[in-house]
Amino acid sequence: MLAAVFWAIGQRINPATLVLYSMLFGNVGTPIMEALHRFYWNKPFPYNWLWFSLIVLLVVGPVYIGCCVVVWWLAPPSAQTLGHLLRTGWKFPALVVVFSCLQFLYGTTRDRLEKRNRELQRSAEVGSAQLEVQKQEL
Repeated sequence: MLAAVFWAIGQRINPATLVLYSMLFGNVGTPIMEALHRFYWNKPFPYNWLWFSLIVLLVVGPVYIGCCVVVWWLAPPSAQTLGHLLRTGWKFPALVVVFSCLQFLYGTTRDRLEKRNRELQRSAEVGSAQLEVQKQEL
């Protein structure tokens, strides 16, 4: 999907670089976000997004720098200095942030709807039980 996005915006793609970035961001960034999950997941609406956004912004920077160093060392997108890669390679982390926000939106919406469905199921069961009691009384 990332390759398609880069292709659509006219960005040249080095497949090895893209795979390496994806693996590094996923395997380094995801465990960090999972470890910090408790700070934002169960908060009420605006606060969960505020905490999530703050944590993502704090995590992406150091992870990006570490990933750039590894990518520059193993599979540089072109012949360039590490400093140049750090200054110009911001598109991938920007997409990571966008996809992280979409994933967070999906997850919170799914959890909220599942919770609401469980509440409705319990309400329907209570209503059925009350109706049965009323039938027996009649």
